Amino acid sequence: MIESKYNLCLQDNTGMIIYNAKADEIVALNPHLAELYNQYRKKPEELSNHHSELFQMLVDKGFLVEEGLDEPQDFINQCENREEENREYTITVNPTLACNMKCWYCYENHENKPAMNDSVKQAVILFIEKLLATDSYQKLHLSFFGGEPLLYFDKIVLPILRQAHNLCAKRNVEFSVHFTTNAFLLASDVLQQLESLDVSFQITLDGNEHVHNTIRMTKGNEPTYTTIIHNIKAAIKSGLKVGVRCNYTYKTLPTFIDVITDFKNLDSNEKSLLNFTFERIWQDDSGDYAEIEHWLKRLETAFENEGLHTKATNDYKISMCYADQRNTVVINYNGDLYKCTARDFTTKNREGKLTPDGNLEWNDKHKKRQAISKSQVDVLDGKSKQVSAVAKSDFNIIQKIDANNNKHIKVTTNQIQSPVKSGDKVGTATFEDRTLVGDGYLPNQGMPSMELVAGKEVKKSFFLKVWWNHFVTFVNEKL
Repeated sequence: MIESKYNLCLQDNTGMIIYNAKADEIVALNPHLAELYNQYRKKPEELSNHHSELFQMLVDKGFLVEEGLDEPQDFINQCENREEENREYTITVNPTLACNMKCWYCYENHENKPAMNDSVKQAVILFIEKLLATDSYQKLHLSFFGGEPLLYFDKIVLPILRQAHNLCAKRNVEFSVHFTTNAFLLASDVLQQLESLDVSFQITLDGNEHVHNTIRMTKGNEPTYTTIIHNIKAAIKSGLKVGVRCNYTYKTLPTFIDVITDFKNLDSNEKSLLNFTFERIWQDDSGDYAEIEHWLKRLETAFENEGLHTKATNDYKISMCYADQRNTVVINYNGDLYKCTARDFTTKNREGKLTPDGNLEWNDKHKKRQAISKSQVDVLDGKSKQVSAVAKSDFNIIQKIDANNNKHIKVTTNQIQSPVKSGDKVGTATFEDRTLVGDGYLPNQGMPSMELVAGKEVKKSFFLKVWWNHFVTFVNEKL
């Protein structure tokens, strides 16, 4: 056994705290146990002879792992296993990319952006209906993004939301809704139609009232701070959860101390529905890092002292990016499909199209990434039991415009013997055309294919372990 590379240890005269980011586990050790841990942390097997309970606890919770374990790959495997068992589906809908504000740092161009038409809206509803008809999911999470989604609340958002809610109710599927909104249009009539649902919001503030109104103003140059604060309070008084994203720069960060005044008089139940996070505007790289950290700690302490919650304790947990998760899709107002909201919603970046009858048609960009990225090859006698198989180069295919080749990449791999070098051939990816033209393939060429190679090096395991593996195999074959 060895220490996990994901352990973080903090120690003083009161003992030691160890946090493991991979397992998301934390343990507190008194001075005596901390001394034992430090004494045997480089040879943890010996710890079992001196304190077997401590040793076993550290193993069970992931602080000690098998020597030779490829922890990054093990984490990837865990994520993929969770994906296979995942019974939740998340649909993000952009009703429009237009916005009623003009924040200087926004990465989107909101000018002259149309809204989702009735045809695409109906296609979204049909997709949800077909998705739930598979009986594969226990929960549907519907998220509205943009642009500003509340610009078309009555025309687009509400019809989709109501239909999704009804479809989930019929199939006993849990249903939740999220809005990423500036909240300027989060009026009482909107809230009344959301009260009976499991709804949450992400709403942004840019500093105290003065600073916020110089950054986050309407296109008609109206100040927005007072209205947004009022709407946030109205939302939580309606029992809806609100996450307030505090976007800061080096210069604006200290002004958030004034925001406390606007929320400190809420009652405890209302405060429990409110959570503040602090996110630096990505274009800002000015100022002293240590000073920024000082102010973040000061702000978090000041907010917490007033019962206003800040960052959740699991913010630092390693997690799989939602764009890599299988059960997610982003549907743009025009029916274009994406896997991520933090990007330009352009034709170049899209990964598919929502058809009028409610089907997702993914393009080659998406299919290539999904088909090959999760392929694993078994390694014999290696320090890692598996190695990822990656495409040696781009796989370019010519096919009919109207071709429907779902799951058309077949991956073939065989067990390989360690040691393995990065770039060693480990398998083959073959394109199987389901809509052939004539005989389909060029004479004597067969189906197009390409090499899959090892994504990294795998060294040979300790010789005694290799001998034991072969001995066990020999015995099993003879028996």
